[in-house]
Amino acid sequence: MVAAHCATLGISHATLAPSEAITGASIQAQARTTRYALLTDHARAIGAGALVTGHHADDQAETFLMRAARGSGLAGLAGVRARTEVHGVTVIRPLLDWRRAELRAIVRRAEVPFFDDPSNHDDRHDRTRFRRLLDQNEWLGTPNLARAAAALAETDTDVRAMVDWIWTERAKVGGGEVKLAVENLPPRNPPPPRPPRDRHGPYRRRHRRARMDRGRQHRKPARLADGRQAHHASRDHRQRPWRRLALPRGTAKEKPRITRPSVHTDQRKSRVVPLPLTCARLSCAVKGIVHP
Repeated sequence: MVAAHCATLGISHATLAPSEAITGASIQAQARTTRYALLTDHARAIGAGALVTGHHADDQAETFLMRAARGSGLAGLAGVRARTEVHGVTVIRPLLDWRRAELRAIVRRAEVPFFDDPSNHDDRHDRTRFRRLLDQNEWLGTPNLARAAAALAETDTDVRAMVDWIWTERAKVGGGEVKLAVENLPPRNPPPPRPPRDRHGPYRRRHRRARMDRGRQHRKPARLADGRQAHHASRDHRQRPWRRLALPRGTAKEKPRITRPSVHTDQRKSRVVPLPLTCARLSCAVKGIVHP
């Protein structure tokens, strides 16, 4: 099928097949290794500058979940790299931001024939089970998992660059040991910068407290309506410069009254309805029904 379509488009094509049959426990892993070996050998034979594969975001999310379930570290959780090198050949994966459904829709619209690998529906493989898990649980967020793997890939690249720099510039190997020069390196946990000191701060706080104390001395005690003096319940005035007014026991707190008109006139029916109204009375008054 691929050879016929490439011949229609005028694109050179080559069919690569392994010399021996692939057998064993992990067939997909062995097939992947054999496939990259054949592709890289053919790329070097024709003098190709790079090898381009069609891995997409769904492949990235499946790889991320598989390696997370196996307890992989930073390098493993980075998943499929957008650019890497296999057997001395540069491998580029430009479709990692695209979903499988989007690519399938583009191919169908262009009327390009495609083929579904039957091994993608075989539950004996781990990737097939994780693919079904993602299809049945959209809340897992395939694009988010793919972006997380891409972010971890960038972090892994930065960590590797720092390790290479330390090993090249700071490491000394000799006498069966490795020594690292730590001179002029930034501290592990640098202390936070100290704020600028305010020389007038203590003076201002001291005089503010004195003014507040003088105000309390000249403050007149609050009195209730019957002439009794109210008690002041407050905590340490140095910590809380405010006072809470506590009424004596037995003194009821009066709630503010809301004044409303005593009658309500319905403009449509010109009927006078007494207040207060319940929900049933109000709905009946609007509809013109007499409520008992």
